[in-house]
Amino acid sequence: MRQSTRSEIGLLIGHVIQILLGIQVGMIGVGWPYIQKSFGLGFESLGLLVGGGMLARLFSSFASGRLIGQLGLRKFILGGVMLFGIGSLGYGLAPSWAVLLLSAFIAGLGDSAFGSGLSTYVVSNYNARRLNWLQGVFGLGLMIGPQLITWLVRDLGHPWQFVYLLVGAAICVLWLLLIPLSADWQLIPHHVEGQAPLRPASVRQTLKLRLLWLCLAVFFVYGGAEVATGQFVNALYTDGRGIDPRTVSTWITLFWLGFTVGRLGLGSIVDRIGKTRLIRFSTVGIILGSLMIWLYRDPNLSYLGLLLTGLSLGPIFPTLTAQSGERFGLAHMANAVGFQMGAGALGAAVLPSIAGSLAVQLSIEAIPIMLVIQAIVLLALHEYMLVYGKREASPRVLSPKLDQV
Repeated sequence: MRQSTRSEIGLLIGHVIQILLGIQVGMIGVGWPYIQKSFGLGFESLGLLVGGGMLARLFSSFASGRLIGQLGLRKFILGGVMLFGIGSLGYGLAPSWAVLLLSAFIAGLGDSAFGSGLSTYVVSNYNARRLNWLQGVFGLGLMIGPQLITWLVRDLGHPWQFVYLLVGAAICVLWLLLIPLSADWQLIPHHVEGQAPLRPASVRQTLKLRLLWLCLAVFFVYGGAEVATGQFVNALYTDGRGIDPRTVSTWITLFWLGFTVGRLGLGSIVDRIGKTRLIRFSTVGIILGSLMIWLYRDPNLSYLGLLLTGLSLGPIFPTLTAQSGERFGLAHMANAVGFQMGAGALGAAVLPSIAGSLAVQLSIEAIPIMLVIQAIVLLALHEYMLVYGKREASPRVLSPKLDQV
């Protein structure tokens, strides 16, 4: 089998694994009542389960660059898939709450390792469109997960453990298939003929790049905006505005659908309109959508604002990630991608917590105000990063231009 064909099939399997990652993340909300009942837990225990997985993802993301340098990109990706499979099987086989928490931690390590590793591979070997598709299919998994566990557990009567065992078994099979198909996966793009083996930069060297810290701030704010919108809109509409929960549920589903369409659809044309231009338009779209949610007059206008926000949020994360090679160079790229994913996850943990505290202390209507503020800050940081990046541009980048503005 030719190298390019083998790598393409391996990447296709990587997309399927990415869908399974989304399915498992999407299952937790619907599956928690069943887990809670099995182990006799209170609702507050969900925070431990989610927090353990988040802690693992943060650790794996921030350490990914160093581990890729030590293990190589292929082994790092395969190790991530293996850990995620073990963690998923652990969910289904856990005899106690402590083992379930350990399984969540292992799955989180594998989830993040696979995500950051495969994203690094796609950034270095393909274009922004392919990365948007890779991140977009994760959204498909998020939508499938709740429906899958509802169908198998509530409708067909299987135990909740069965669903996690099914995902874990599928991951293990795909891991075995991926071993030979990923034999050519490396950090250096295949089209660079005769290039000497790349010596990745150390974590300390990458952290000295001042432009990186601006980029991390952008990812931090983006992560908070994405999660805060998805988490709190339900409470805003039902508790704060008295809208029927079934109507709200429909529009939240449409929000995630718009999010996925934004990645798959807008991400497909990113290489034609330019990465910077797409990010700029998308950020403006988040501001407009958040304003429509906040300035609540007509419910339908507010719903359209929610849909616009989801559509606009979708392509930003993968498109920003796809600029890592151009912005920092191949030597720093593995570290940069991991740091960026970690910053996004950290923002997703911190900023929604702040929004929740403001809602409790002030009013639930503080949530859309914070969404607007986050969107404006995101645009301002991105524009400043572009200006600073042009000023600091050097021969270390792959191209003399960051993008067509």
